[in-house]
Amino acid sequence: MIKALLLTFLLPPGAFLALWMLGWLMRHGWPRLGKTLRVSAVLLLLAASLPYVASAALGTLQHIEPLAEVPAEAQAIVVLGGDFLPYAPEYAEGRVGPLSLQRLRHGATWARASKLPVLVSSGVVRYDGLTGARAMAECLEQDFGVRARWQEGASGTTADNARLSRAMLEPEGIESIILVTHAWHMPRAKASFERQGFRVFPAPTAYHPPPKLRFESFLPSASALRDVYWAAHEWVGRGYYLLTGR
Repeated sequence: MIKALLLTFLLPPGAFLALWMLGWLMRHGWPRLGKTLRVSAVLLLLAASLPYVASAALGTLQHIEPLAEVPAEAQAIVVLGGDFLPYAPEYAEGRVGPLSLQRLRHGATWARASKLPVLVSSGVVRYDGLTGARAMAECLEQDFGVRARWQEGASGTTADNARLSRAMLEPEGIESIILVTHAWHMPRAKASFERQGFRVFPAPTAYHPPPKLRFESFLPSASALRDVYWAAHEWVGRGYYLLTGR
């Protein structure tokens, strides 16, 4: 609960709301500063909702190139979970969200090309007790025809993904992996897995296009605000890992 509250007010749009509320509380004692904070909060919210800003923000994280071919040294593929459908009565299996689905598709592509075994990693638990790893494994097999050899379903963070994947793969003698996740998530994920002693061959997917100077790029968009959230989440996560040595 504490972590959820901290992230709510550290990341957009909650951070802008907190800034506005602080300015409102200061309206009597420090009226000029309070007004400045409120105006700043509104302007920041507007900026974060612009597609141009969102593309630029995600672009700061997408510096790892796509994987071009199967590395000869790779021994397994690790696919990290992203999101999951909290309520999907229409599905009996494979209840993954769009982020996880993009990663699974890319992981399946490399699994078919390499014939390497696959580990899926996510400890997100749905309301019905289904772990993210189980949902990923079901989707991978039913929709892409690839069986996951390992399911790591206890992790709650990227650092946990790496640590618990290491615990599962080390007894198998696996030291080199193809790591699959979003391009904007890959820098933090790669660093986490390398810290656990893996040799990582990154296979990022779902690159966000670079910012474009066109009229639509400066019209507020809910999807842009979501993308700015993901970019901010990654930078906050990287800072936290740096400070804690994770």
